[in-house]
Amino acid sequence: MALKAEVRRDGTFTSVAVEEVVPGDVIRVRAGDIVPVDALVLESTAFTANEAALTGEPYPVEKSPERSMGRTAGEASNALFRGAVAQTGEAVGLVAGTGRLTLFGAAASALNQPLEVSPFEKDLRAFGLLTARLTIALVLVVVATHVLFGRPVLQSLLFAVALAVGLTPELLPMITTVTLSRGAVILGNSLTPSESLPHGPGLALSIEKRAKIREDEPPPRA
Repeated sequence: MALKAEVRRDGTFTSVAVEEVVPGDVIRVRAGDIVPVDALVLESTAFTANEAALTGEPYPVEKSPERSMGRTAGEASNALFRGAVAQTGEAVGLVAGTGRLTLFGAAASALNQPLEVSPFEKDLRAFGLLTARLTIALVLVVVATHVLFGRPVLQSLLFAVALAVGLTPELLPMITTVTLSRGAVILGNSLTPSESLPHGPGLALSIEKRAKIREDEPPPRA
């Protein structure tokens, strides 16, 4: 992340610590710089930025002060985002957000929040507890039955332990892995361009699904 930022102070651009930048400041970003804040582009000269850390796109995005109708970070051609790397040119922007109030900061803060247990995890845990309870109950019944018939306690206990080991669902991890993999393949092959999936109260995870994997080819020339 950027530690310094060029901010306009008294009519000239001065290098200051990122912590001193506030919304409403005017910053300048040049080729090789890491964008320190979220900002709206005021001026640009052949400026492009690599936003792979935010959007996953490997190619630089051209930025200009022209109005943009995009609804996502990848489509916002008139905005600079914290964490992007300037590739070419120079741009001047009006600071809109700093720190946790940036798009990158919001994503980092979301990672620190405790994750809610999904319904799948709840069902898997309940199934495991049910299997364990049934195994323990069966072992107790077997031991009690053997003792009632006058068989040695040690032999009965060893037989019950062997029975418990045999009843343990050793294939459960493999079944879970295969099921999840199959679901991922079906989801990946979907032709729906985008979809919002619920993930916890009030939070939606936006997933972009593509019908084919984009190859690492140079962008088409205009």
